[in-house]
Amino acid sequence: MDALRFEQRAAAGRDRLRSGDPDAAAVLLGEAVDLWGDRPGAEPAVIAPVAPAAAIRLAHVSVEAVAGLAEAELALGRADAAASRLTALLAERPVQERAAALLMDALAAQGRQAEALAR
Repeated sequence: MDALRFEQRAAAGRDRLRSGDPDAAAVLLGEAVDLWGDRPGAEPAVIAPVAPAAAIRLAHVSVEAVAGLAEAELALGRADAAASRLTALLAERPVQERAAALLMDALAAQGRQAEALAR
């Protein structure tokens, strides 16, 4: 994994999301998530032994990138994709408050209000 490219894409995506450009945010955050791989929140094995603080920080950024991508997807009317992404994230990281709140929004956008309220 190219940690520098990952961090750059994630930061640029967050900036785009904050500036109200969910299309660009989705592209950039999607690239970051793709660079990270299928286990957001997991510390990169290559980095963890030699730079544990950096590995922890990168793992946190990976979780935030997934949540940011889901937020951009919601803004673009892609509630199904966001719900799927957030459900997978919460299966690994059940105490992620931002992800849980976004999942409630995604479920409500799908017309699944009872599930959203139960969440």
